[in-house]
Amino acid sequence: MKHLSIASLFACSLLLVLLDIITPATGCHKSRPYTRPTSLGAVILGLSTQTKDVVAVGSTWAELAGTINISNSSALDGTILYGIEYKPTSDVEGPFKMVQASQAEGDNFTVRITNLQPNTAYFYRSYYEYKQQKVCGSLAKFQTKATE
Repeated sequence: MKHLSIASLFACSLLLVLLDIITPATGCHKSRPYTRPTSLGAVILGLSTQTKDVVAVGSTWAELAGTINISNSSALDGTILYGIEYKPTSDVEGPFKMVQASQAEGDNFTVRITNLQPNTAYFYRSYYEYKQQKVCGSLAKFQTKATE
């Protein structure tokens, strides 16, 4: 078995970031069509997610939107989890908190996030998980109100 050096691992990680395949420090893949290998080749499932605009925001809550597109649902062979993840902008290195959407209306879904801090800026993005792979939409930002 051949082992990679730390320099080789760093170079591979840097290449993935430069190719815009993995978002730095999150392990989250960029949203693009998902393919599943089969004995006859790859099946394109057409899974994608997109972060949408803020629906509404208060001092301690926000309603955020996204889309989940599944263009070839007959090829699915597992569960898809999707929703919004968020974190304060001041917590650059910290993990995102995930809030799973309960149901989509067509391709669109919304998530209501509570227990936020007043007058605070947050990053958010849509995500889906399928076959132990997490894919995220673009990063967006909102700010809670100072008071209701």
